[in-house]
Amino acid sequence: MRLIIVDDEPPARHAVRLACQEHAEVEIVGEASSVAEALPLIKAQRPDAVILDLVMPGEEGFRLIRQLEAAPPVVIYTGHTHRALEAFEAEAFDFLLKPLDPIRFSRILARLRRTVDQRKPLADDRLKPRGMAPLRVSDLRGSRMLQPDSILAVEAEKDFSRILLANGEIFFSSQSIGDMQEKLVSPPFLRLGRSLIVNCSQVDRIEPLVNGRGTIRFRQSTLWLNVGRAALSVLKRAL
Repeated sequence: MRLIIVDDEPPARHAVRLACQEHAEVEIVGEASSVAEALPLIKAQRPDAVILDLVMPGEEGFRLIRQLEAAPPVVIYTGHTHRALEAFEAEAFDFLLKPLDPIRFSRILARLRRTVDQRKPLADDRLKPRGMAPLRVSDLRGSRMLQPDSILAVEAEKDFSRILLANGEIFFSSQSIGDMQEKLVSPPFLRLGRSLIVNCSQVDRIEPLVNGRGTIRFRQSTLWLNVGRAALSVLKRAL
């Protein structure tokens, strides 16, 4: 379960990190000290849940919930007990008081885990390959058969294409990206622009770069792709 912590107090963030070390299934994938920092981080990392402070410099934590589309479950983490009603009116998942109580936090994590597990089959079904038979792809030496789920992405290479495979191999095909698009089933394959097709079911996370660009990281593969703002926007809407 992937979490992001949003709190302007380093000791408070440290307390959450320390408590999470007791739960092997939990991974902290980012931290932010303000709403302004948290928004792009959450959109890029798409965590399973957010641990959110309410009172921070600039905007309050509630502002973050309102600005997120399809927000993940949010646990309000604050020292202000009188804000509990506001938290539940904002449809927060739970309310955690400072200083952090490890036992209560463990119970919240267990409930979060169940909620995340219930949601994932819905997302997985949406990106599941449907009726995809092995593909025959050609290069200058001949042809070979590829399992569609082994394909991470296809990049245009002039009139040819560059195929990134999950085992780390890069295969140069004599077929154009248009020819490949006709063969690849959507979903999970999605064309992000003139020069790139990505297997959405193999995307693990998106790491933000400057100027709205980002790096696509894939599951169980060392290969990665840097993409521009427009392509990233298309991908985020699909995931």
